Amino acid sequence: MRLMALEWTGASKSDFDAASKAWIRQQRADGGWAQFEHMEPDAYTTGITLVALERFRREPFYERGVQWLLKEPVRVWKLVCEDSIFPGAAANGKRLSVRV
Repeated sequence: MRLMALEWTGASKSDFDAASKAWIRQQRADGGWAQFEHMEPDAYTTGITLVALERFRREPFYERGVQWLLKEPVRVWKLVCEDSIFPGAAANGKRLSVRV
């Protein structure tokens, strides 16, 4: 995730803030974040977002993300290979199930 990379590499505050604002706008109405616009929010993306944006923990969007995670049921998540990232994987139907 870009925000984590900016944090880890010591990017300027203005660069981090600009990227943060853009990502915060991607938060769904239910409080979660999704990896891609066409996907549903998921616990991994929401959780890693909250880690990256921990400095904003007192903001309402942060609390909505925490509440989304608390409501998300434990289940088997499907990690689907996106064709744009792993050419041919999605077309071949490759999937990985992870029980959490």
